[in-house]
Amino acid sequence: MNRMVKDEQSGPPPIGIVKAVKRIIGSNNPPVRQVVGPINKALAFLKWILPDRAVIYIVSKLYA
Repeated sequence: MNRMVKDEQSGPPPIGIVKAVKRIIGSNNPPVRQVVGPINKALAFLKWILPDRAVIYIVSKLYA
């Protein structure tokens, strides 16, 4: 749990979110969901190719 709190408090600067929102607002056909950040993109990719149980196992090992 301490690692999760540390990751939340020392996360990337909000400028990445601002850039993504700006890009989405300016598009003609914005996506319903948008993944921002390299770690979140990697987890989304893993979730796309692996079964849910495997992703849950990986995330639990990350924060265990």
